[in-house]
Amino acid sequence: GNLRAPPHVQDYLIREFDGVRVALIGLTDPDAPRWFPPGYLSDFTFVDERDALREIMPRTRSEGAAVTVVVMRRGLRSAVDRFSPPNRVAKMFPTVDVILGGGTHRFISGRRMGEAVYLQAGCCGRAMGEVKLLYDTTVRRLVRQESYLLQRGASDEQTGGGVPGDMAGDVARISAFMRRVVGHAGRRFSSRQYRPGQSEIQQLVCSAMAEAVKADVVIQGLYNDEELETGPVRTEDVWRIVPYEDKIGVIYLDAAALRGVLGENARNFGGRGVLGIWGLQYELGRDAEGRLTVGRLKLRGAALNGRRRLRVAVNSYLLSPGDGRYAALRSAALDPHARMQLTHMSVREALLRYLEKHDEVLPRRSDDGACGEDVTIVQ
Repeated sequence: GNLRAPPHVQDYLIREFDGVRVALIGLTDPDAPRWFPPGYLSDFTFVDERDALREIMPRTRSEGAAVTVVVMRRGLRSAVDRFSPPNRVAKMFPTVDVILGGGTHRFISGRRMGEAVYLQAGCCGRAMGEVKLLYDTTVRRLVRQESYLLQRGASDEQTGGGVPGDMAGDVARISAFMRRVVGHAGRRFSSRQYRPGQSEIQQLVCSAMAEAVKADVVIQGLYNDEELETGPVRTEDVWRIVPYEDKIGVIYLDAAALRGVLGENARNFGGRGVLGIWGLQYELGRDAEGRLTVGRLKLRGAALNGRRRLRVAVNSYLLSPGDGRYAALRSAALDPHARMQLTHMSVREALLRYLEKHDEVLPRRSDDGACGEDVTIVQ
């Protein structure tokens, strides 16, 4: 609804259930352009959710909608998040009956927001949500609104007493898909960093990205603290490790550009969002004023020719404006010589294919990344 896009994108849908017309209004995050490389969403204009609803809701009412369901990309960060976008929508539009939220990977059900019932079904296929509505056609209003989580894994929220018959098939199909074995881990993969931004899990993801796009170097951080146990690896494990929909981007960087990127990253050591390296070793030191500097670069143990441009894989978020943490990387990527391209391959799909291709994967602690007195190495 808040996406001004080509004609085939609809603001809303009207569906009829037992003679009652229900409006389904979709609202994406107006900050979405910050998650993608410049120009990637140039055909789309994003507006504030509330401005969109002011325009759309009179149209749905004129088409006879008796019930309004709003589906939002932005959700609650906790069950008591009173200043979230869903709360603002519920407050400004009291005729909204149901709000379905997302985006924060939280499991929330049974929550009321003014006149609306709220449901947020988590992430990674771990649950399905169900909303039960009872509409009295005599008085022409809802007389009951309930929301439940039909969970596969998370058990800390309301479950609603089991899976209804008409959803049992969907739940079974999702469960079968998520439990499918896609590979085998010969040993446990740890998320503990042994170099800044690098862990056994991170290196596994990097190996998959490199193989998927034939990269010389991968620059990639840790998504979370999830680990991988010895034994069968299932689809749900991959979704735990890679919980986002990032695509793989490819850029071509020479030694000077790489030093700028690696120097910026080194200044983040010990902080949030530090990136790890795959395929490249570099020396880290300090200049006369105590500032971190990047020295010699080595590709698979051999000194890097200063003029050679390496094929570097990164995730799409790192190429986007984001929150401003990776300015040097984005600046290097926007240089015409970098020939930035965003592939159709997602990081998650690359990892799935990598696991399916290799009979067994083993943890890898390579010499890639930074070395020097200012780098803590965990044995």
